[in-house]
Amino acid sequence: MITKQFQDPMTGELISLIPLVSAPNYIDNIIYFNGQVGDPYLYYKRYIEDYVDIRWFGAIGDGSTDDSQAFINALSFCNSSQYNVLLIPDGYLFNLNGEDINVGTATLLFEGGILKNANLIGGPHSSSACAWIDAGCYKIFDLDIIIVGRWDSAQGDIWVDWFGSIANDYHSVDLKHSIEALSNERMIGVNENNEIITEKIFKVLSLNAGTYFSDECNIKISSLRGKGIDVSIVEFKLQNDNDFGFLIGEKSGTSAERTENNTLTNFTIYLGSKNDIYFKGVAGLVIGAVHKPLIENFKITTADHLTPSNKDDLLNFYNDIGNRYNELNCGVLIDGDGELAMIKNLFTYSQVGIYYKSKFDIINCVDYVHWCRPFGFCTIFIENETGMNSTFTGSQSWNQGLFGLYAMPSISDANFTNWLIENLRIEQLNHCRDSSISKYYIGANIFIGNQNWLNNLIIRNTMMAATSNGIILNKLSTGFIELDNIKHYYDDEGKIALQFELIVDSISCIKLKNVEINGDFLTENAISIESDYHIFDKTREGISKTFYGQRNTVLKEVNNNIKYEQKEIIDNDNTSFISILNSNTSSWLVGQKCKKINITVLGNNSVYYCTFYYFKNKTYRIVEVSKDSLGQDEIVISGSIINGKFAIVINSDSVLYLFNRIGEQVFVNIVHEDMIF
Repeated sequence: MITKQFQDPMTGELISLIPLVSAPNYIDNIIYFNGQVGDPYLYYKRYIEDYVDIRWFGAIGDGSTDDSQAFINALSFCNSSQYNVLLIPDGYLFNLNGEDINVGTATLLFEGGILKNANLIGGPHSSSACAWIDAGCYKIFDLDIIIVGRWDSAQGDIWVDWFGSIANDYHSVDLKHSIEALSNERMIGVNENNEIITEKIFKVLSLNAGTYFSDECNIKISSLRGKGIDVSIVEFKLQNDNDFGFLIGEKSGTSAERTENNTLTNFTIYLGSKNDIYFKGVAGLVIGAVHKPLIENFKITTADHLTPSNKDDLLNFYNDIGNRYNELNCGVLIDGDGELAMIKNLFTYSQVGIYYKSKFDIINCVDYVHWCRPFGFCTIFIENETGMNSTFTGSQSWNQGLFGLYAMPSISDANFTNWLIENLRIEQLNHCRDSSISKYYIGANIFIGNQNWLNNLIIRNTMMAATSNGIILNKLSTGFIELDNIKHYYDDEGKIALQFELIVDSISCIKLKNVEINGDFLTENAISIESDYHIFDKTREGISKTFYGQRNTVLKEVNNNIKYEQKEIIDNDNTSFISILNSNTSSWLVGQKCKKINITVLGNNSVYYCTFYYFKNKTYRIVEVSKDSLGQDEIVISGSIINGKFAIVINSDSVLYLFNRIGEQVFVNIVHEDMIF
C-alpha cells in the first residue's frame, strides 16, 4: 500500500513510497528512506514500476558535469535487485568522465538520452550473461564511448545510428566511425597454440530506411543489413584512387586469414566522389579472404563520372588494357583467397560488375544483373586467376559495355576450373569498331585471353547479343570447354561468332551442343566437333568447313586411361606431315606404360587405317593395318619416308610423325588412349 508521496528533487516528478515493516540494509534517500515525524512507519521504499532512472542517483546530464559515480551507483542497484532496467532519459547528455564502468547484466533503456566518455563493460567475466541495450534507431552514444565485453540488443537490431550516423543527415557522424565503434571484439578463449580467439561483440549491424553517408570510405564490416534495396542506401564520396566502400574479410589476404560470419543484405551502395573527380581502381564492395560470406538482395551503383564518358576514352583504355587494367572501377572487387561465397539477387551498375583480382574458390552467384553503362568495359573481369567451382546461375543478365566476360592472359596452372555459366542473356553491348574505317565491332560476349590450362568451363542456356562478336578464346594450351544450348543473334557488323585458337600440340576439347548461329558472320574458328553434337549452321561459309583446322583432344578418362582425339589435314605436296600427340615418351605422365594409337586416313575414294601400341622403350606392336591389293601394309612404321605410302617415323627428338606420300590431300583422325597403371 502506498502511504506517502513527495517530489523527487532530481527529476521533479512525484514519487510514491511504500512502507517497510523492518529496517532496510541502508538508507540512501534514493531508494530507501527514513520516515519523518508523524509518519505511521519508520522506513519507506521508493515505488518502482518499470525502470530505474539515472537521475535518481544524482546524474545531472548537462554534458560537462561528472556523472560517472551516479551511473555506477545506479548500475550497482540494478545488478543487485530485481529492477535491472536503467533509464537514460530524453534531453540529457551524461558525461562518464572516462571511467571503466561494469554494466553487468543491466539493461540500458534509452529514450533519447546520450552517454559519453567511458568504457562500458558488459556482462560478468565468470558467465555468458550479457548487458543489454534497449534503444530505437537514434543516437545514444558519443564516439568516445567504447563497448567492451558481452552485449546484446533488447529490440534485436544493432543500429549504426547509435553512434550518431543518422539516415538522411549528411552532417551527422560519418558512417565509418559508427561502424568502427560497433565493431569491437571480445575474447572467447584460446586455441591449441595458445593464441587468443575473439569474436565480434555485435555480429550484425542494421541500417534504417534512408541514406547514410561516408566521405572517409574504406569501411571494414563484418555483417550489415538494411531494410531493402533502394530503401536503405549508403552513399560514399571517394577521396582517392583505389578507395572502396565496404570490405569484408582481409584485403589481399591468404587462406589462413579468412574471416567468418560475413553477411551483407538488403541495401544499396552508391559510389561517387568528391567534386565528381574520376578516380581509378575503386570498388563498391571488396570481398577479401573470407569463408562462407553471404551477399543477398544487394545493389551497387557508381556515379556517371566514374566511367568513361565517350568512345575515344574507352578505345584508348582498351588498346592499352595490358598496362591499365588496374584502373578499372567496379561494383564488386574479389581480392583475397576466400571460398564458399553465396551471392543472391545482385545488381551492379558500373564500369565493371565483378572484378577477379585474385582467385576465389566456390562462388555461387544466383540472379545477377549488370548494366555497364554505354562506355563501360565488361560485366565480369578476370585479372589472372579465377579459382574453382564457381557458378553463375538463376537468371543472369549482362548488359552494355565492350564485353560480357573478359579474361586477361594467364599462365595459371588451372583457370575456370569447374566453372558453370548458365541461363544468361548478354545484350546491348558497345558498338565500338576495330578501326575508323571498319564496320566490325571489337567487343565480344565472352573474351578469354591466352590460357595455359582452362579446366572445364561450361556455358549453357545462353543468348548472346547481336551488337558484338560472340565467344573468342585465344591460344589455349590445355583445357575443356562445353557450349550447350547457345544462340547468337546476327548483326551485319559482327565479325566472329565463335573463335577458338589452340596452340600446336594443344590437348584441349571444345564441345558444342545445340549451338545456333544466325546470319553471315565471318568464320574465324579453329575448332572441331564430335559427330554426335548438333550445330544449326547459318554462317556465310559454314563453320563445318573449318572443323578440321585444329586438334580436338582430351575426350574422357576411363579407368585412369586418358582418351582423346586428334583431327588433321595433310596436303598433297609430298612434303607435309603431322606430329602424333604425346608420342614423346619422356613427357609421359608418371605411370604411363604405353599408348594405343588408332589412325584412320580418309582420301578421295579410299580409307587407310592402322592400330598399334607404342611402348615407353620406343618399341611398338601392330594390332591391325589396312592392306593394298598386293597385301602390303598401307601405313608402315619405318625409320624413313617411303614414297606411295603413309609412313610413321620415329624422329631423333623421339616424336612420332606421320608422312603423306600418296599424292593427294587426306583427312587424318587419330584416336589416342594413354594407358596408365
